[in-house]
Amino acid sequence: GIIVGDELRMKVNQQKLLVGDLGQEEQTTPVFGIKQKTEKLEEMKRKVEKLELSMKYFEEEKKEVDRGWNEFVVSVRGVEDSCGLGKELLDVKRTGKVLKERLEEMIQDGGSLDSLEVDTGSLTLEVNQIFEEKWQVEEECQMYQQVIRERKGIISRMEIEARMGENRLLAQKRRLTSMLGSLKSGEGGR
Repeated sequence: GIIVGDELRMKVNQQKLLVGDLGQEEQTTPVFGIKQKTEKLEEMKRKVEKLELSMKYFEEEKKEVDRGWNEFVVSVRGVEDSCGLGKELLDVKRTGKVLKERLEEMIQDGGSLDSLEVDTGSLTLEVNQIFEEKWQVEEECQMYQQVIRERKGIISRMEIEARMGENRLLAQKRRLTSMLGSLKSGEGGR
């Protein structure tokens, strides 16, 4: 009885979780059931409608501003043509043309900015590759230096052991020589 009751309560809670219909005391964490997803979808629809209305408003305002701008440009051109500023503007435009021509000559001589940027980019890649190779060589050098230091340590240990062995042999030779000398003197005394 108790187990079946617990299982039934658990199944009912699972179904409520799916639907998103829980009581207030059980909604301490956000639940995304069908009800919550539907509410979220409705909220998103309202936001989209607001955005569409805003977009229509701004498009109409832009058209109005464009119309006003065109009228302003026409009136400025009329003023420029009727006064001395128009002549100065023509001088500035001529200077602009001369500068554009010089820029085109420079592009023909040295290449375009894009080609220069591409060349610079490829040179940067080459420099980075050279640095990478340099770092690898430095790492190898450090490894070789470590090996050399270890081998020097081994050689110095071997030299010390060889000297110790040589000293042992010399001491043994002295003992044997003194023993031989004492044996000879012992035989000579007989």
